[in-house]
Amino acid sequence: MDADVEGLHSAQWVFYRRSRLEQLNRDSINYFLIDYSDEEEEGEAFGALESDVFPVEEVDLTVLLSDFKKDFVSDGLVSSICIRRKKLLESAIKAISRVTYCWNHSPYIEFVGETGMTWEEDHREFFRLLIIEVQTSMGIFEGKAALDPSLYQLMCGQEPQLEQFDPDVQSRILQCKTAEDLSALQQDLGDWISECGVPGIFSATIGEIPKMYAYVVKHYIFLRTAKMVNQFTEGMNAFGNLWDLLVLNIKTN
Repeated sequence: MDADVEGLHSAQWVFYRRSRLEQLNRDSINYFLIDYSDEEEEGEAFGALESDVFPVEEVDLTVLLSDFKKDFVSDGLVSSICIRRKKLLESAIKAISRVTYCWNHSPYIEFVGETGMTWEEDHREFFRLLIIEVQTSMGIFEGKAALDPSLYQLMCGQEPQLEQFDPDVQSRILQCKTAEDLSALQQDLGDWISECGVPGIFSATIGEIPKMYAYVVKHYIFLRTAKMVNQFTEGMNAFGNLWDLLVLNIKTN
C-alpha cells in the first residue's frame, strides 16, 4: 500500500476503493466547463451542451429514480451492517468499506447488543441518527434544503441568471449610477471582487458592474468549490453513473 493510500481518512477510503473497483465516467468532469473564456465562446459551448444533453421526452423524476432502482438494486438481497450507537458514523463507514459489502443490495441494519425493534424500525433509527451525526461532525447540510438552484444549474453546465442572485447586493449595485458610487464600491469591495477572479473591477464602467457581479457569484458558489463539487459528482457516478443520469434529465429535477 503506497503512502497516499495510507494517509487517507476512513471516509475518503470508501471512495478511493470504489474508484478502483468501478471505472468512473470521467466525461462528467466536462459538465463543469470551468473556464474564463469570453462570454460569446461560453454561450456557444453551453448552447451546444444543451442541445446534446436534454432529451426530447421529459421523464418524471419519480419514474426516473424508480427505473434506476430497478436497474441497480437487487430485490430481496441485503447486506448486513452492524452499528454501534456510540460510534455510529465510524462503524457505518467501516461496514460499507468492506470488500464483501455489495452496493447493489439493500442495507440490513443491526444495532449491536440491541433487540426488540423490527427491521424497519432499525432502518429508520439508523438513518435518523446518521443524518444528525454527519451534520454535527462534518459541517454539511447547512442552509436551505437541497442544492441551491443556481449552483445546481452550474453543476449541470447551465448558465443561470446570476445578476439577481443576492437581493441585498443586487440592490447596492442598482444604486451604483454615478462615478462616485462606483468609486465607493471599488474602495469597499474592490479587493474582494478582484480575488474572485475579476481584476477588472478597478477599471470597470457603470455598465459593466452587473456582469462582473454575476462572475463574482459564479466564482463564490461554484468555481471556488469546484474540487468538492467534482468529488461529489464522481461519488454519485461511482454507483451506476447516477449523476450523469440526473444531468441528462435536468429538466425533471
